[in-house]
Amino acid sequence: KKAEWGRQMKDEISRRQQEMLDREEINRVLLRYCRAINRLDVDLLKSVFHPDATSQDLGEPCNAHDWADRVIPVLSTLFAATLHSFTNLDMVVDGDRAVSESHYTAFHRVVADRKTVAQLFGEDYAASTVADGDGQSSHDYVSRGRYLHRWERLQGEWRVQERVETIEFGQFGPATCGGQGSIIGAMPSLARRDRTDPVYALLASVGSGA
Repeated sequence: KKAEWGRQMKDEISRRQQEMLDREEINRVLLRYCRAINRLDVDLLKSVFHPDATSQDLGEPCNAHDWADRVIPVLSTLFAATLHSFTNLDMVVDGDRAVSESHYTAFHRVVADRKTVAQLFGEDYAASTVADGDGQSSHDYVSRGRYLHRWERLQGEWRVQERVETIEFGQFGPATCGGQGSIIGAMPSLARRDRTDPVYALLASVGSGA
């Protein structure tokens, strides 16, 4: 009985260790997703999903790789910058399958003319915040919601098989970070929305491409 109990304990410890490794790998894939969106890296974004994975946010589910090809140009066109992050990650791992729920916050900087601002946020907002004319103005849009994922491990690699995004909170208004002539506004940013961003050189220095 003692030997059997010892084997059971060893098996349970091994199972828990493997689950911890699986959770860490899934967490890293979610971090990779955020980097891909913020840096407009379509290849990195596709690496988050299996080839036949689905994605659903504003409409019907579609192939996740096709969605990646569409969403990156939209983000590039509509927003001057984005910053996505996630919290409250909860998951259940079952062998080579897993499901997860996390909360996200996504910041978007819009720099656009009055017509585009009205299209994005409504005519009433544009009338109250944007001067008449063709000049550009800056606005911030913050969305919050949840990422719901179904995961599968294939050939030893965890990727998303099904993605659902819920949008549960939205807020927008004139950009407030550093007006013209301010010290904050004059501070340079090293961030780039492509692979010239400093993080890629940092990762390459330790042999990582992502």
